[in-house]
Amino acid sequence: MIARSSRLPTIALSKRYRLLNTAPARKRRRSNTSSRVAHPPAGIVHYRDTRTETAHETLLLGSIRFSGTPPHVSSSGRRYASSIAAVTTINATKTIPSRCKELYEHLGALKHHCTSYVDLSQLELALRGLESEDAVIRVAVLSVSGHAGARNLVRALLADPLAPRAAWEDYLDEGEQSDGRGLLIRYGEEVQYDWRHPLLRTLVVPSIKLHQYKLELLLPSSLPRLNKTDDRISAQELLVPALETPTSASGRFSMVSYPVHKVLLYGESVPGLIYVSKLLESSKLTETHPSAIKGFINIPGYNAPLDPSLENRLSMIDVDQGLTAISEFRSSIEHATEYEHGWLGSHLSSANDFLTAGTSVPSLQDASSLPPSTRNSSIKPALKTLISILLQTTTSSIDSEETRAVTTASTNRIPPLTLSDLQAQITTWAEDAHSELRDSLDSAFSSVAWNRLKWWKLVWRVDDVGFILGDVLERKWLVDAEKGLIWVAGRMGQIGLSPLRPEVESAATTWESTLEQTSLASMNPINTGSHATPLPAATAAMPRTSIPKPSNLTTPSEHEHKFGTYPPEPRLIDLLPTSDLPRPSSNPPVYPQSISLARTALSTTTIPSLQALAQQLLAQSLGTIATTSTLSALLYIGVSTTSLYEAGTIAALGIVWSARRLQSKWETARESWAVEIREEGRLVLKEVEEQLRDCVSDVDSGVGGGVGQGEGIGEQEDEAMQERKKARAAVSKVQVALDDMTV
Repeated sequence: MIARSSRLPTIALSKRYRLLNTAPARKRRRSNTSSRVAHPPAGIVHYRDTRTETAHETLLLGSIRFSGTPPHVSSSGRRYASSIAAVTTINATKTIPSRCKELYEHLGALKHHCTSYVDLSQLELALRGLESEDAVIRVAVLSVSGHAGARNLVRALLADPLAPRAAWEDYLDEGEQSDGRGLLIRYGEEVQYDWRHPLLRTLVVPSIKLHQYKLELLLPSSLPRLNKTDDRISAQELLVPALETPTSASGRFSMVSYPVHKVLLYGESVPGLIYVSKLLESSKLTETHPSAIKGFINIPGYNAPLDPSLENRLSMIDVDQGLTAISEFRSSIEHATEYEHGWLGSHLSSANDFLTAGTSVPSLQDASSLPPSTRNSSIKPALKTLISILLQTTTSSIDSEETRAVTTASTNRIPPLTLSDLQAQITTWAEDAHSELRDSLDSAFSSVAWNRLKWWKLVWRVDDVGFILGDVLERKWLVDAEKGLIWVAGRMGQIGLSPLRPEVESAATTWESTLEQTSLASMNPINTGSHATPLPAATAAMPRTSIPKPSNLTTPSEHEHKFGTYPPEPRLIDLLPTSDLPRPSSNPPVYPQSISLARTALSTTTIPSLQALAQQLLAQSLGTIATTSTLSALLYIGVSTTSLYEAGTIAALGIVWSARRLQSKWETARESWAVEIREEGRLVLKEVEEQLRDCVSDVDSGVGGGVGQGEGIGEQEDEAMQERKKARAAVSKVQVALDDMTV
């Protein structure tokens, strides 16, 4: 019997390590292996520090790898379910058994084609099992009635009645630790305990059962809970328990998945029986893969037979009776008969059978007692069951995603009746807009304000030209049509359509890019434009620069300028102050801006020119009148024979000619402006109507344009559909390779 007091205290271990890790000690260990640390005392031996080892362990937990402490490796080279790699190893070559290579390759392809649908941690566990000739089977012992009963069950299953009580049994008998971490039990030739890993503690025990059947037992600190809404739990939550790890000093925890091959559910008394039954019923694993999960209820003294339909799902056990039988046999071999009766009466043999089932490759003689799906397997049935469950859950995820996509597409599809109604609303809006353009402008051009701009009133109304013309555009030019357009755009947005073209939506980024790409050479009036100044023949014949460009000088890239190279051409944006650059609004418009933009363009381009023309014509007329009047006065004063009427004829001729010229030119310009804004209004309405109809027609024909419709049949949905097809093909290849695995 090993006493608990023989364990090394933590402080003594640290002091001992510092003494052994000094430079002289390391030199002595390298020169003479006999001078190494002496054998540790009996009891639980703590791991040596990783810096004094030649190997370290990597625990594969989901997609995260945590560097832990080195477990014990037997002389037979046995690998745990968690990998062991040398410190100096970089991408070590994996030796895959020849019979498992095809399955391993197809299973590894799921990482690339089924990333969104497969559980990566469970996939890594399956791949790790195929990498070994004798894969380790990991079993999770999930307790719904506290951890003390589950520890006693594990102790009863792993204890050797022929050996005295071991130190690891004392540790399991101590009860729950205060840090809340899980416990991983694995085989080793000597008892070792590691508490430093942030996720779980590791206990290495020399159990014959763990060694013979290549088992690892996981006792998580937390249990998956039933969903509060539908009182259900998925099989994935049971087969991939979560380990808690602290993420900050505030006490918060994050969950890291740690997959297993099988699950043993443990409960006590009637409440445990009810909860375990709910877990088994909701997970559906007992129906599809009964060898992967089973419940065991600890009810002391229960000997009534179970319903035959429940034997594959539940078993009644008496853990205390089994531990008592082991203790009696250890005290004296004379109690062998009592041990046999006590062990058989505890029904722990059923838990032992579940624990060891599927942990070895079946032979031809033993294949008849196994399920048909695992009789001809050249890999362990437990590993094959894990791969089958993995493929089943992956296929279910693909089906669920496809169902969701189809439902979303059908839900967001715009009904044809709604599109027809929208086309009718666009037609009504276009008719009303054209009628408004005609009637409003007729009213504006017959109003008192417009009559104030007649040619003979320009003398005192010339400064009001811009105000009156702007008032016509603001109050009479498609005002109600723009409001109706906003209403139609709102109706389109209500059903998921965007009335804007893509180039209009992205116009906010066009202005700055245009300035960045515009060089001053392209804006030089000497080189471009209708006002280009012709160069002299001699100058035109000269090259652009008189400085010869050496061959060793290169043109720098956009973001690289080296000494001795030509500088880049100046851009317009480099010469303009950034604060003075006009930028479009950051908020994108929600309806077509053609009407408002056309109104702004007419106001900024036509009104100033018409205002200038009015002032120019009035100045020319007044100048002509003044000139002819002065000439008449000089003629009347200078020539004595000229009468007043004769001299006034010249002045009258100038007045009549200038007035006629002012009348003809101004009225022509005024009428031309009226025709221009009518035509511009008609063109703008036609453009907006075509834009709205194109948007609705594209959705009706399935091209795109709407939010729901674009997602249903657009490029994104096509890519998702192709991804699901590739995922299904990858799953099918794995299934075929799994079915082809024979003895």
